Amino acid sequence: MGVTNCWMGVLVMVLAPLTHIGGVVRSFTFSPDSRTLASASESYQDVKLWDVATRQNIATLMHIGGAVRSFTFSPDSRTLASGAHDGMVKLWDVATRRNIATLEGHTDWVNSVSFSPDSRILASGSWGDDTVKLWDVATRQNIATLTGHLDGVKSVSFSPDGSTLASGSWNGIILLWDMSLYITPLPSLPPAVLTPDFNGDGRVDVADFLLFTAQYGLGQGDPGYDAQYDLDGDDKIGFGDFLIFRSAFDREGS
Repeated sequence: MGVTNCWMGVLVMVLAPLTHIGGVVRSFTFSPDSRTLASASESYQDVKLWDVATRQNIATLMHIGGAVRSFTFSPDSRTLASGAHDGMVKLWDVATRRNIATLEGHTDWVNSVSFSPDSRILASGSWGDDTVKLWDVATRQNIATLTGHLDGVKSVSFSPDGSTLASGSWNGIILLWDMSLYITPLPSLPPAVLTPDFNGDGRVDVADFLLFTAQYGLGQGDPGYDAQYDLDGDDKIGFGDFLIFRSAFDREGS
């Protein structure tokens, strides 16, 4: 049962306390589909996954070798990436909760990881070697090492269309990187599109995807098929197009 708290005169319902053994909770993040929450503590070498609907801990992903410094879900919610003190970056299959790859190349702490909007490229930034590395998620290969920072890299993030990567370091410098060599920027949405929240419930989820495909058709031969919504260019309107569609807006609609 939830607990009701009053803050600044507003009643707030606490849905459930989730206990992450290991001290201070360093960070947490929701998967883009809102089904899973990931959390990591200050001192433990793991990431915990929680089922948001049931409030249950469904997996503990062990990152042996050092405390986890950063983690993030891919935009398609299928993969979790984590970086740790030992310089390793690990990829986890969210559905099976298994480690599917260990990416080696950094020589010190990995402070930040970020997926490109199409989930194909992972960027990682390191404290000790002052570099940003780009990884091909499918092949698990390091495809580029970006140098230019004169101090440890604290954070990395892709622009919504994937055309630019930003990285920030401990000395207060932010660098912008052209990603055109590695990523095809996401196409602009048709001007008539106002929001991906098709059913108007304030959320962008599977229900909106079903309405999206019903309105614009699943393939070239289907009634209502509209090529301008084939955003990934595969001749059908599918989940990939919806993810591109959704990524241009706030997660909760607009």
